[in-house]
Amino acid sequence: MSLTKDPQCGDVSCGDCGKSWPKIWAEKRGLVDGSDCIEAECPSNVDEDFSDVLSQYMAEENLHRFEGRRGVETLCQVARAIGYKDPQYFGQLTSKAVVGDLIMMLEDNSGLVEAMIEWLGNQNSPEWKAALQGE
Repeated sequence: MSLTKDPQCGDVSCGDCGKSWPKIWAEKRGLVDGSDCIEAECPSNVDEDFSDVLSQYMAEENLHRFEGRRGVETLCQVARAIGYKDPQYFGQLTSKAVVGDLIMMLEDNSGLVEAMIEWLGNQNSPEWKAALQGE
């Protein structure tokens, strides 16, 4: 089967089924080699892991911003897309991004909270250190 790489954005599409996948799909499989045409098994026939599905969703929804409010909106939208839906729509940011959805995801996944705390600890921020020490 023939996969074609878009020379501008690097996304890959299948000439047989017409589906397309983000650049990261091809890169993770070592298929990006600079050529316009890549011979490989069609990704629609491959059992994709969650990371691939998430990358495809984010590409389809144009979720490429991670800074500031847009980053928070992205995380809230992903939380909603994977099934965390706050029935009260607490803190609705956009039609697809609700802070309550993110809170529900955090409440349900202690490992996510732990990863965030670990990330904070790895930042070595003098301002955060001073704040915690009451300075």
